[in-house]
Amino acid sequence: MPLNDAEAVSCHRKAAELGKAEAQFNLGVCYGGGQGVPHDDAEALKWLTKAAEQGLAIAQHNVSVMLSLGRGTAQDNSQAFQWSLKAAAQGYAAAQLNVGTMYDSGIGVVQDSTQAVKWYTKAAEQDLAAAQHNLGLMHAFGKGTPVDLVAAYMWFESAAHSSDGAMRESAARNRDIIAPSLPQALIAEAKAKAVQHRSK
Repeated sequence: MPLNDAEAVSCHRKAAELGKAEAQFNLGVCYGGGQGVPHDDAEALKWLTKAAEQGLAIAQHNVSVMLSLGRGTAQDNSQAFQWSLKAAAQGYAAAQLNVGTMYDSGIGVVQDSTQAVKWYTKAAEQDLAAAQHNLGLMHAFGKGTPVDLVAAYMWFESAAHSSDGAMRESAARNRDIIAPSLPQALIAEAKAKAVQHRSK
């Protein structure tokens, strides 16, 4: 028989108090979403931080998001960047996107387009559509990397293929904007690279 929310919180709390990182994460999520307990961002951040300190990448990412939004604490973009970087270094794609975005915009860290490209690439290679889209923009505008319209087209094509809704529309629109600047042979090359990327 499945547990109800309150019973799940009780189980998570027992394991969390014993130092189990996954339980600490789950308890933090329960507090953050008001599942089985009253919504409490400060308590959510407390438990997520305990899990993050044990190296749980998803918890590190969530702590970063809470710090950047000022949920449960004062906003602290510098600490948010540090937590995202820890999760990104473990290969957590959403954190890699965040690190790329923070380098790209100079939020919580000194602006560095080359580092932004590096981290967008890591997330894009894991099929994260937003990272693929952002990487397409970097290649299209020569930001942090030389202008490369074939690479831009390929990443926009990949983002359009691996997303839906507004992201798909934006990626397709940007792909179509640069298409007239490319000969058909290079468009075919970019499409082939996008297919090759998807088949990895």
